[in-house]
Amino acid sequence: MVNEKIKILVVSNSLENRKSIVSDLERTEQVRILSEQNDAKGAINFCCNTPVDAVISDYDLPEMDGLESIKFLTGDLDIPVIIFSDDDTLYSKSIDGGAVAFVKKSSLRFTEEVLSVLKKIKDNAPIPELFGEEDEVKIANNFKILCIGASTGGPSAVRAILSRLGSNFPIPILYTQHIDVRSDAKIVELFNNDCPNTPMELAENGTVAQNGHVYMAPAKKHLVIDHINENGNPVLMLSDEEPDHFLKPAVNVMFKSAAKIFKSKCLAVLLTGMGKDGAEGCKEVVDNGGYTIVEDKSTSTIYGMPAAAVKLNAAKCIIPRTQIAQKILEII
Repeated sequence: MVNEKIKILVVSNSLENRKSIVSDLERTEQVRILSEQNDAKGAINFCCNTPVDAVISDYDLPEMDGLESIKFLTGDLDIPVIIFSDDDTLYSKSIDGGAVAFVKKSSLRFTEEVLSVLKKIKDNAPIPELFGEEDEVKIANNFKILCIGASTGGPSAVRAILSRLGSNFPIPILYTQHIDVRSDAKIVELFNNDCPNTPMELAENGTVAQNGHVYMAPAKKHLVIDHINENGNPVLMLSDEEPDHFLKPAVNVMFKSAAKIFKSKCLAVLLTGMGKDGAEGCKEVVDNGGYTIVEDKSTSTIYGMPAAAVKLNAAKCIIPRTQIAQKILEII
C-alpha cells in the first residue's frame, strides 16, 4: 500500500454528511472512495464483496447502529472503523466496541484527524485515541476545581481515582459522599492512609481549599463554595439548608455551587450510586460550560446516579473508573 491510495467506504444516513466527507477527502488525493452507503447493512454487504482498507461511519444509523456494525466489520471482517458523531457520550462506547478512533464531526480539524488515522492504518502504526481534539484543546488547562460525587460503592471508586492522580495535583478537589454520622472521619483516615498523594480532610466553614488537597463533606452538612478569595482559592462553607431529595450532604448541592462560582472552569465527576443525586448538578455544570465525567455501567456498583446524568444529557464523557484518573490528567 506504499504508493497506493487508501480505499475507503463512507457510511451515513445523512446525504449531506456523506457528500461533505467524500468531497473533503477526495481533495486530498490520499484516498480513494470506493462507495457511499446509507446504513450498516449496506456497508457490511459491500465489505463482504469488496476489499476495503477502512470504513468511516456515522454512529447513528438506521436499523443497525454504529456499534453493531463496528463489531461485525472489525471482528468478522477485520476492517478498521473510524466512528464520527457530535455526541461526546458515544466516545467510550465506540472505542470499547472496537472502533480505531472516534472523531467529532463538528471539529474544525475533522478531515485532518481522519487522514491522520488513515495514515496510521496504512503504515500499520499505533493509533492515538482521538476525541474531537479541537474541542479538547479549548477546555484543557482551564479548570480551577474538581468535584467528585458518589454514593453506594463510592469510597472504593474514589480511592481508585485519587491514587492515580499523582502528587502535586494542580487544583483543589471537593468530595461529597452519601455517608452516615460518625463514619465521615473514619473514611478520611482511611483515604489518608491509602492515598497520601492527595491529603484529605473534612471540610469546615471558612476552609481555604488548597491545590492537591481533598475536602470531604461531613455527614449531615452540604458542602458548597462561599466565594473565591483574593488569591483565587475557593473558600468553603457547610450549609444547613434542607436535604436535596432527602439527601444531606447532596452531590447536587455541591456541583451546583461549583458550577455557579467557577462556570466553565468546573470539572465534575459522578460515580456509582443509587438514585439520581448528582444528575441535576451535572446538567448545571454542563449548562455553565464546564465538563462532566460519568462512571460507566461496567464498573459501577450501582448504575443509578450515573445513568440519571446520562438520561439528562449531562455526561460529557462516560468511561470506566479505571480510566477516569487518566482522563482527568489529560484535560487539566
